[in-house]
Amino acid sequence: MPQKDFGQLKVLVVDDQKFVRNHLRVILGKLGIGEVLEAIDATSAQIEVLTAEPDVILCDIHMPQLDGLDFVFWLRNHASPVAKTPVVMLTTDSSEESVHAARGMKVNGYLLKPVTPLTVSCAIERALR
Repeated sequence: MPQKDFGQLKVLVVDDQKFVRNHLRVILGKLGIGEVLEAIDATSAQIEVLTAEPDVILCDIHMPQLDGLDFVFWLRNHASPVAKTPVVMLTTDSSEESVHAARGMKVNGYLLKPVTPLTVSCAIERALR
């Protein structure tokens, strides 16, 4: 499974669907992630990022009100070290427009749901390089 010891990592999962957050929590637990944080939307993710300073963020693109790309725009333009936090987008949207928009926001990965422990592990490893 993972090539790296993930025990010291703090990962924030941002998704409006409880089922997806629970599924990712299970996967991250299997990968040995040290701490898993959750946010139910981009607004609560902003608060979580500033208070917890995660090592990696796994973020859905399509959410009500502030979507995942808006959240990444806010993050990348924040005047603090959190602006460089690696972000992996999680989505069912593989459209060229969404992928291009995510790339423009300097995301560190793009995973299509449903995800597996292997795809999440690889994405986290790549994001941390």
